[in-house]
Amino acid sequence: MSGEGFLTKVRFTSFTGEQLVRISTKHGPDFPPGTRWSYSNTDYVVAGLIIAKVTGRSYEEEVQRRILRPLRRRNTYLPGTRTTIPGPHAHGYMRIDQDGQTRSVDVTRLNPSWAGAAGAIISTTGDLNRFFAALLGGRLLPPAQLAAMKTTVPMGGPGGPRDGLGMVEWPLPCGMKVWGKDGSIQGFETQSVHSDDGRSHISISVNLPEFLGARQSKIWAAIQEISGCHVLRHSRR
Repeated sequence: MSGEGFLTKVRFTSFTGEQLVRISTKHGPDFPPGTRWSYSNTDYVVAGLIIAKVTGRSYEEEVQRRILRPLRRRNTYLPGTRTTIPGPHAHGYMRIDQDGQTRSVDVTRLNPSWAGAAGAIISTTGDLNRFFAALLGGRLLPPAQLAAMKTTVPMGGPGGPRDGLGMVEWPLPCGMKVWGKDGSIQGFETQSVHSDDGRSHISISVNLPEFLGARQSKIWAAIQEISGCHVLRHSRR
Protein backbone atom coordinates (compact mmCIF):
# COMPACT_ATOMS: atom_id res chain seq x y z
CA MET A 1 0.00 0.00 0.00
CA SER A 2 1.25 3.49 -0.81
CA GLY A 3 2.01 6.00 1.91
CA GLU A 4 -1.00 8.04 0.86
CA GLY A 5 -3.17 4.93 1.06
CA PHE A 6 -2.00 4.26 4.60
CA LEU A 7 -2.81 7.82 5.68
CA THR A 8 -6.33 7.78 4.24
CA LYS A 9 -7.44 4.16 4.76
CA VAL A 10 -5.45 2.52 7.57
CA ARG A 11 -3.89 5.04 9.94
CA PHE A 12 -6.83 5.43 12.33
CA THR A 13 -8.77 2.27 11.43
CA SER A 14 -9.27 -0.53 13.97
CA PHE A 15 -8.71 -4.12 12.86
CA THR A 16 -9.36 -7.40 14.65
CA GLY A 17 -7.13 -10.43 14.22
CA GLU A 18 -9.92 -12.20 12.35
CA GLN A 19 -10.23 -9.29 9.92
CA LEU A 20 -6.50 -9.32 9.24
CA VAL A 21 -6.54 -13.05 8.51
CA ARG A 22 -9.49 -12.64 6.14
CA ILE A 23 -7.63 -9.90 4.25
CA SER A 24 -4.61 -12.18 3.92
CA THR A 25 -6.52 -15.25 2.76
CA LYS A 26 -8.09 -13.30 -0.10
CA HIS A 27 -4.69 -13.72 -1.77
CA GLY A 28 -3.35 -17.05 -2.96
CA PRO A 29 -0.26 -18.63 -1.37
CA ASP A 30 3.15 -17.58 -2.69
CA PHE A 31 4.28 -21.22 -2.81
CA PRO A 32 3.24 -24.67 -1.51
CA PRO A 33 3.72 -25.06 2.26
CA GLY A 34 7.14 -26.37 3.27
CA THR A 35 8.84 -25.67 -0.07
CA ARG A 36 10.30 -22.21 0.58
CA TRP A 37 10.65 -19.55 3.24
CA SER A 38 9.01 -16.14 3.39
CA TYR A 39 8.28 -13.80 6.26
CA SER A 40 4.58 -13.48 7.09
CA ASN A 41 2.89 -11.08 9.50
CA THR A 42 -0.24 -13.20 9.21
CA ASP A 43 1.44 -16.16 10.92
CA TYR A 44 1.98 -14.06 14.05
CA VAL A 45 -1.60 -12.79 13.92
CA VAL A 46 -2.82 -16.40 13.75
CA ALA A 47 -0.57 -17.28 16.70
CA GLY A 48 -2.22 -14.47 18.68
CA LEU A 49 -5.66 -15.87 17.87
CA ILE A 50 -4.57 -19.36 18.94
CA ILE A 51 -3.30 -17.97 22.26
CA ALA A 52 -6.68 -16.34 22.88
CA LYS A 53 -8.57 -19.53 21.96
CA VAL A 54 -6.46 -21.81 24.16
CA THR A 55 -6.20 -19.56 27.23
CA GLY A 56 -9.51 -17.73 27.13
CA ARG A 57 -7.57 -14.47 27.46
CA SER A 58 -6.38 -12.08 24.79
CA TYR A 59 -2.88 -12.19 23.35
CA GLU A 60 -2.22 -8.81 25.02
CA GLU A 61 -3.27 -10.13 28.44
CA GLU A 62 -1.09 -13.21 28.08
CA VAL A 63 1.99 -11.18 27.09
CA GLN A 64 1.47 -9.02 30.17
CA ARG A 65 0.90 -12.02 32.45
CA ARG A 66 3.64 -14.33 31.18
CA ILE A 67 6.37 -11.93 30.08
CA LEU A 68 6.11 -8.26 31.02
CA ARG A 69 5.07 -8.64 34.66
CA PRO A 70 7.52 -11.45 35.55
CA LEU A 71 10.37 -9.50 33.91
CA ARG A 72 9.16 -6.20 35.44
CA ARG A 73 9.20 -4.45 32.10
CA ARG A 74 7.48 -1.15 32.83
CA ASN A 75 8.29 0.63 29.57
CA THR A 76 6.68 -1.90 27.24
CA TYR A 77 3.02 -1.58 26.27
CA LEU A 78 0.49 -3.34 24.09
CA PRO A 79 -1.66 -0.42 22.92
CA GLY A 80 -4.44 -2.33 21.17
CA THR A 81 -6.34 0.33 19.23
CA ARG A 82 -5.03 3.31 21.20
CA THR A 83 -3.39 5.92 18.97
CA THR A 84 -1.03 7.58 21.45
CA ILE A 85 2.31 6.64 22.99
CA PRO A 86 2.47 7.02 26.80
CA GLY A 87 5.26 9.04 28.36
CA PRO A 88 8.07 11.00 26.69
CA HIS A 89 8.81 9.70 23.19
CA ALA A 90 10.28 10.56 19.81
CA HIS A 91 8.02 11.47 16.92
CA GLY A 92 7.91 9.05 14.00
CA TYR A 93 7.94 10.09 10.35
CA MET A 94 7.29 8.49 6.99
CA ARG A 95 8.11 9.84 3.55
CA ILE A 96 5.20 10.46 1.19
CA ASP A 97 5.57 11.02 -2.56
CA GLN A 98 2.89 13.43 -3.70
CA ASP A 99 2.65 15.63 -6.81
CA GLY A 100 6.27 14.92 -7.68
CA GLN A 101 7.47 15.99 -4.24
CA THR A 102 8.70 13.92 -1.28
CA ARG A 103 7.68 15.15 2.14
CA SER A 104 8.04 13.80 5.66
CA VAL A 105 4.76 13.29 7.52
CA ASP A 106 4.53 12.97 11.30
CA VAL A 107 2.71 9.66 11.88
CA THR A 108 3.40 9.32 15.60
CA ARG A 109 -0.33 9.04 16.26
CA LEU A 110 -1.69 5.94 14.56
CA ASN A 111 -3.83 2.91 15.35
CA PRO A 112 -1.37 -0.02 15.40
CA SER A 113 -4.06 -2.72 15.38
CA TRP A 114 -3.35 -3.41 11.69
CA ALA A 115 -0.17 -5.15 12.92
CA GLY A 116 -1.96 -7.22 15.58
CA ALA A 117 0.21 -9.84 17.29
CA ALA A 118 2.85 -9.28 14.60
CA GLY A 119 3.93 -5.90 15.91
CA ALA A 120 1.37 -3.82 17.82
CA ILE A 121 3.69 -3.22 20.76
CA ILE A 122 5.61 -0.23 22.13
CA SER A 123 8.92 -0.63 23.95
CA THR A 124 12.33 0.90 24.57
CA THR A 125 15.78 -0.31 23.58
CA GLY A 126 16.55 -0.90 27.25
CA ASP A 127 13.51 -3.12 27.71
CA LEU A 128 14.38 -5.00 24.51
CA ASN A 129 17.88 -5.71 25.78
CA ARG A 130 16.58 -6.92 29.13
CA PHE A 131 13.97 -9.12 27.42
CA PHE A 132 16.56 -10.83 25.22
CA ALA A 133 18.94 -11.19 28.18
CA ALA A 134 16.22 -13.13 30.01
CA LEU A 135 15.20 -15.13 26.94
CA LEU A 136 18.68 -16.16 25.76
CA GLY A 137 19.92 -16.52 29.33
CA GLY A 138 17.31 -19.23 29.98
CA ARG A 139 15.29 -17.24 32.53
CA LEU A 140 12.09 -16.93 30.50
CA LEU A 141 11.42 -20.29 28.83
CA PRO A 142 12.16 -23.94 29.61
CA PRO A 143 15.16 -25.32 27.63
CA ALA A 144 13.00 -27.27 25.17
CA GLN A 145 10.99 -24.20 24.20
CA LEU A 146 14.10 -22.04 23.80
CA ALA A 147 15.66 -24.78 21.65
CA ALA A 148 12.52 -24.75 19.48
CA MET A 149 12.87 -20.99 19.00
CA LYS A 150 16.48 -21.55 17.92
CA THR A 151 15.58 -24.22 15.37
CA THR A 152 16.08 -22.30 12.14
CA VAL A 153 15.61 -22.44 8.38
CA PRO A 154 17.56 -20.45 5.75
CA MET A 155 16.07 -17.09 4.82
CA GLY A 156 18.13 -16.91 1.64
CA GLY A 157 21.41 -18.27 0.31
CA PRO A 158 24.04 -20.30 2.19
CA GLY A 159 25.80 -18.48 5.03
CA GLY A 160 23.04 -15.91 5.42
CA PRO A 161 20.54 -15.28 8.22
CA ARG A 162 18.26 -18.07 9.39
CA ASP A 163 14.76 -17.69 10.78
CA GLY A 164 13.57 -19.43 13.93
CA LEU A 165 10.36 -19.11 15.93
CA GLY A 166 10.09 -15.35 16.35
CA MET A 167 13.86 -14.90 16.34
CA VAL A 168 16.56 -14.64 13.66
CA GLU A 169 20.05 -16.16 13.74
CA TRP A 170 22.78 -14.13 12.04
CA PRO A 171 26.16 -15.82 11.42
CA LEU A 172 29.23 -13.59 11.84
CA PRO A 173 32.42 -13.84 9.73
CA CYS A 174 34.44 -15.20 12.67
CA GLY A 175 32.13 -18.20 13.11
CA MET A 176 30.11 -16.79 16.00
CA LYS A 177 26.36 -16.29 15.72
CA VAL A 178 24.04 -13.69 17.17
CA TRP A 179 20.28 -13.64 17.68
CA GLY A 180 17.54 -11.05 17.58
CA LYS A 181 14.88 -9.41 15.47
CA ASP A 182 14.20 -6.34 13.43
CA GLY A 183 10.91 -4.76 12.58
CA SER A 184 9.11 -1.57 11.70
CA ILE A 185 5.81 0.22 11.71
CA GLN A 186 5.01 3.51 10.04
CA GLY A 187 7.33 6.10 11.57
CA PHE A 188 9.62 3.77 13.51
CA GLU A 189 12.12 0.98 12.90
CA THR A 190 14.06 -1.14 15.39
CA GLN A 191 16.96 -3.57 15.09
CA SER A 192 17.88 -5.70 18.12
CA VAL A 193 20.85 -8.12 18.11
CA HIS A 194 22.28 -10.19 20.99
CA SER A 195 25.01 -12.69 21.75
CA ASP A 196 24.11 -16.38 22.02
CA ASP A 197 24.42 -16.30 25.82
CA GLY A 198 22.35 -13.12 26.17
CA ARG A 199 25.16 -11.13 27.78
CA SER A 200 25.99 -8.67 25.00
CA HIS A 201 23.41 -6.48 23.30
CA ILE A 202 22.85 -3.80 20.71
CA SER A 203 19.39 -2.37 20.06
CA ILE A 204 18.74 0.59 17.79
CA SER A 205 15.46 2.39 17.26
CA VAL A 206 15.00 5.23 14.78
CA ASN A 207 12.08 7.44 13.81
CA LEU A 208 12.54 7.32 10.03
CA PRO A 209 12.37 3.68 8.85
CA GLU A 210 14.69 3.86 5.83
CA PHE A 211 17.49 5.26 8.04
CA LEU A 212 18.73 1.84 9.24
CA GLY A 213 18.80 0.21 5.82
CA ALA A 214 21.40 2.64 4.52
CA ARG A 215 23.69 2.08 7.51
CA GLN A 216 23.81 -1.71 7.81
CA SER A 217 27.57 -1.97 7.20
CA LYS A 218 28.31 0.34 10.14
CA ILE A 219 25.74 -1.36 12.35
CA TRP A 220 27.18 -4.83 11.69
CA ALA A 221 30.72 -3.56 12.26
CA ALA A 222 29.58 -2.39 15.70
CA ILE A 223 27.82 -5.72 16.33
CA GLN A 224 31.00 -7.65 15.52
CA GLU A 225 33.01 -5.44 17.87
CA ILE A 226 30.55 -5.76 20.75
CA SER A 227 30.33 -9.54 20.30
CA GLY A 228 34.12 -9.91 20.35
CA CYS A 229 34.11 -11.22 16.79
CA HIS A 230 36.79 -8.75 15.67
CA VAL A 231 39.13 -10.10 18.39
CA LEU A 232 38.63 -13.69 17.22
CA ARG A 233 39.22 -12.74 13.59
CA HIS A 234 42.51 -11.04 14.41
CA SER A 235 43.67 -13.90 16.67
CA ARG A 236 43.16 -16.43 13.87
CA ARG A 237 45.32 -14.63 11.34
